[in-house]
Amino acid sequence: MPDTIFQRIIDGEIPARRVYEDDLVLAFLDVNPLAPGHVLLIPKRPAETLDGLDEASAAAIGRALPRICRGIVAATGTQ
Repeated sequence: MPDTIFQRIIDGEIPARRVYEDDLVLAFLDVNPLAPGHVLLIPKRPAETLDGLDEASAAAIGRALPRICRGIVAATGTQ
């Protein structure tokens, strides 16, 4: 798979305001947010589409998403 903007963010080549990271996923603030607390959650292992995610990456997204959502609500008051 060719180098993507997301891979460059993961590698630290493009700066990002990281809000969560573990071995399998990275969450960071969107540079052009649609709403307060707009965060992107991406797998670190590349996949062209969601059905191409390996099981571990898919599970990591599922585990991280509620944590990130609770943090966004706590930080912004967004419902």
